[in-house]
Amino acid sequence: MAMALAAGVSFGQESSNVTTSIKPADESPVVYTTREELESKNVGKIDAMKLQIEQAKGDEKKVLYLRKELWRFENAIVAGEKK
Repeated sequence: MAMALAAGVSFGQESSNVTTSIKPADESPVVYTTREELESKNVGKIDAMKLQIEQAKGDEKKVLYLRKELWRFENAIVAGEKK
């Protein structure tokens, strides 16, 4: 629970708060090779990640890991493109 509190996570919160992303220490986003790949795959990946977070609510370490991974997908980039 200390890890959850340190990350600002309360597992009694409504699911919309639990499924928000947390910026990982390395701040590395997912990198796609093309804009088309990002647009076709990323929304599904984000939705799947949120579902996994919902299903893992009892496992604080897993939820924390998944929220950091969610950030990577929410901030995905295309290789070679500037933000």
